[in-house]
Amino acid sequence: MSMVTSPTAEVPASNDGAKPAPTLPPEILEVVREVFQQLTVTEKNARLFPPENRVVRDSMRSLLGAFSDYFSKRWEPLRIRITESQLLCESEPVYESADKGSSLAFRMYKDGLKELRFLTELGEEELLSFLLTFKEILEVDDDEDDFVTLLWEKDLDQIQFFALDDFLSAGESVEVPSTVCIDRKISPPRGKRGTKEQQDQVQELIDRVGGNGDAGARPAFELDEADVASIQQRIESEIQKDPFDGFVEIVLETIRRDTDEHRLARVMGIVRNLLVSLVDRYDYARATEILERLSEAKLRPGLVSETMKTVAQEETLKKIEVYLREENELPADATIYRFLRHLPSDRLEWLIEWVAIPGHEIPLIEILAERGTERKDLFVECLSRENSRVVLCAIDVLARVDFEGSVPELVRAIEHPDPEVRRTVSARLAHTNSGAFAGKLLPLLNDPDRKTQLQAVGYFARNRHPQAFSLVQQLLASQGGKNEDPKWLLALMQALLNSSTREAIEYLEQKVFKTSILSSLLKRTDNGHLRLAATYAIGGRNDAESLAYLERLAKSRDPKVKAQAAFQLKNRK
Repeated sequence: MSMVTSPTAEVPASNDGAKPAPTLPPEILEVVREVFQQLTVTEKNARLFPPENRVVRDSMRSLLGAFSDYFSKRWEPLRIRITESQLLCESEPVYESADKGSSLAFRMYKDGLKELRFLTELGEEELLSFLLTFKEILEVDDDEDDFVTLLWEKDLDQIQFFALDDFLSAGESVEVPSTVCIDRKISPPRGKRGTKEQQDQVQELIDRVGGNGDAGARPAFELDEADVASIQQRIESEIQKDPFDGFVEIVLETIRRDTDEHRLARVMGIVRNLLVSLVDRYDYARATEILERLSEAKLRPGLVSETMKTVAQEETLKKIEVYLREENELPADATIYRFLRHLPSDRLEWLIEWVAIPGHEIPLIEILAERGTERKDLFVECLSRENSRVVLCAIDVLARVDFEGSVPELVRAIEHPDPEVRRTVSARLAHTNSGAFAGKLLPLLNDPDRKTQLQAVGYFARNRHPQAFSLVQQLLASQGGKNEDPKWLLALMQALLNSSTREAIEYLEQKVFKTSILSSLLKRTDNGHLRLAATYAIGGRNDAESLAYLERLAKSRDPKVKAQAAFQLKNRK
């Protein structure tokens, strides 16, 4: 790593204490501020999501674009001075945060980092490595590593940094930060469970909230304005750091011990704000954890659903939709789907619309199938929608939830313009045992989609409809002699057998089908009547192809087919 041993000193203040005139052109200052605004967003995303996540990748592209914009206007390193609450570029603040718990400036400053320089050949890999340092520092012990050490270990090439020791070794007079200002209570915790001191703070708050379990403890506690403000402040500071479990325990303990409806409503209002904040950050893991723990605790009936009604407002649902459109390769067990299982029933229509988003159809249909009994009327209404994916979703859910009871409604979809919808609904109806809908299904026999035709045939044959045999004969007459697909013939013939075995065999014996089609039929079916009929039909033909195939059938493993073929060969002689 290249190091500069004598950084330029800060611009001194004038004698009257006034701020020195800015040395950075306004257009450059605006670009640098945009760089650090985007850097702040990207650091948060890199802390919440893995590097390969689309949210992180998109943020990195925007950040690199901001750096490119700067270097295109000013082809020189971007030098940043670090103070307790600000990042300065030539004495001009380009980043500022007074919240020490989340401030990027303070997290570097408290470990002695005084200056950063971003060089002109800065690339994505090195920039991401630098940003991940803010996440890594949260995962190490206080006495193990600091920010400067982690940066040294990365051996960065296009990002130079200067710590307190570098300034002192250069002989520059600098203000040494007092250890008093490094308040560990508001520093980000560096272990998964937080430091012991932080855990003690959480326990202290739990004791205040619910007592310690002694006989003399209060059976219920009271929340005054200061308590509510304290909890709200803790939410804002803990939302980005641990111990998260401790906060959830505080909420659970609150609900267990306090029976006052007004105070409970205030606490649940805090929970609602927390859930909305987590959704804003795409942190569905922790949002789901809160909901699931509230559900598992079984504290009060309807508590989770009532809370989610206030969370699942249009603005929040639109943010969820944006996330689903961006993340179309999520695993089936992704936490977003667990979160969506808690949506109130009057928001299920959003889930139905989201089924049309590529990559989410199967998990969302699973959720809707679980919730289908709550809003059957909604799914019935969806059968008349134009969007094919929505209609298919409704068919799937209704078939799972209450198939027999939904048949009258499912019939509506047979007139849908999408052949996939007609094929799907005809496949469902083909397995019904009621002939009451024959009139509705008759048009499907002339459907241009072959599979839809076959499924309609299956319905008529299964229910032994009086018209079934004549209808199938008409299809065979119009399709059988022309069609070379044995699957088509097999499906029709099996439908005929369901309707009338004798007439089906007689029909097959006619010279309507080529020998090659009949031989394929023999290979594909294990129906004894059908196999014998096909063998008999082949044996009644005098062409060389039929004779050669009949000789092969005389060696068949099926004893009945073998005997029939041998008998016909003998008669030929």
